[in-house]
Amino acid sequence: MSYQNRINAEINAELDRRAADNLGWQAEFIAHAICANHDDGLIRGDHKDFWTWCGYATVRDATRRAINKRAGDQPDADKDEQFILPGYEHVHRYYVVNRNGNDIGIPVHQMTDEEIEQKASLYRSMGSACFSHARELQRFQRERNVDVAA
Repeated sequence: MSYQNRINAEINAELDRRAADNLGWQAEFIAHAICANHDDGLIRGDHKDFWTWCGYATVRDATRRAINKRAGDQPDADKDEQFILPGYEHVHRYYVVNRNGNDIGIPVHQMTDEEIEQKASLYRSMGSACFSHARELQRFQRERNVDVAA
């Protein structure tokens, strides 16, 4: 298994553990927890701070990607069924919301009514934009075909 796959597995295990305890998913906290598990492997000396930061930044970015895959505002077609709330076709178990200036994955049951309304509004807006995009692509296709025929 590649090291990237091992890191991703460790991140997903931590996300699963936190989800089982109905805890939020803040990339910074999770990255610090994972990095703390690997302190023994840190380089010592003048370059320690550099490599500590590089390792943390790499784990934080991978954590952010994992959270966004599970709870971000991505099309439902890309969603794994395990991330969908039982009894629903589209409602996710977690959503990324901004609380106190931090993006954090929150269990849907812990979202405020305002946060739910904001997500619903976002998805309506995204849907409208996608339908408009599709209409423009089809218009382009028609116009391109007319230009080619001329």
